[in-house]
Amino acid sequence: MASTPAGKRGCRSYGSHPYGAYSAGISELRAYANDYAFMKAHREAQSSRERYDAWVREWILDMEDQEAYLAKLGNERLSAIHRAAEADAWREELELHSQALDQVRKGGAVEEMIVQASREVAKRIVASGYKTMLAGAGQASLMCWLAAHRLREEGVEIAILAETGMYGFDPRPGDPFLTSYRNLPTCTQLTDVFEALGLHGCGGANACVGAIGAGEIDKHGNVNSTRTATGEFLVGSGGANDIVTSAAETVVVAAQRTQTFVEKVGYVTSPGAKIRCVISTMGRFEKLDGHELVLTGYLPAAGGDREQAIAEIRRRCGWDLKVADEVEELQPASAEELTLLRLFDPERFFLGRP
Repeated sequence: MASTPAGKRGCRSYGSHPYGAYSAGISELRAYANDYAFMKAHREAQSSRERYDAWVREWILDMEDQEAYLAKLGNERLSAIHRAAEADAWREELELHSQALDQVRKGGAVEEMIVQASREVAKRIVASGYKTMLAGAGQASLMCWLAAHRLREEGVEIAILAETGMYGFDPRPGDPFLTSYRNLPTCTQLTDVFEALGLHGCGGANACVGAIGAGEIDKHGNVNSTRTATGEFLVGSGGANDIVTSAAETVVVAAQRTQTFVEKVGYVTSPGAKIRCVISTMGRFEKLDGHELVLTGYLPAAGGDREQAIAEIRRRCGWDLKVADEVEELQPASAEELTLLRLFDPERFFLGRP
């Protein structure tokens, strides 16, 4: 957390950088936001071992001290992350993206997947009377945020919950990351990971639905987000296992491809027992009467008609896929749904290229 400002940069540590620090209204602690530009450069540096070694030397190993680190960051960058932490900073950022946001474009594969998943989550919340929604990061967050807005319009209140302890928050536009500091002032409660996952996300009267993404998923709903069978690291578990094992049920989003929909996951990050539904970029899979995912719906992008769509989804599935007797043609995302989704992620961190 930043220390008390004292007239010179060295007296403020910026110890959380590139992540931010929330001041919680304490005037002596000026908040700063996540430095997404720095994070992006870090990810891009990982494109090769040589490039990443050079990045580590530049920013860590050869850095003399914290003052040198801050000097290298520069006043302009530090001022920008302070401004980005202010509650109304999203308004300026949306202005920068206004031209792109005003363009009328049909939904891409990832956008359609997120919209369909948000509809599914909203439907299950109403049907089961869930009171909280435990959102994973990235696309899983976006589907929950869309679902919450849909339900609010229908007069149904649902508390969005993040594993970090954020409860009942109202997501601000412009920042799709689950740890967005702009969302903190909107929370009805700020707690910790133990209460978030150990009380609100489970308990004897479990009334929580979860949402996560998947690096790999098998026909039983087992999810891998840790490492492949060959030992390649994916993204790590994070809170995925806690969400899936805590919530009453979980909806998963995943790209429809054989590398993702596999016969057997290389590592079980999250067991599939309570995963009831998977939405892909091409279809909807549900556990109907057993423990195996069955195709129950398809998106127009999967094929021109029912038979073509089923054949294409089967081709991109790593197991012998079962198909329900009645397979629903899922309606494409509306212009309103796409507009709201793009407002949450104007830089398309999780939506991908248009």
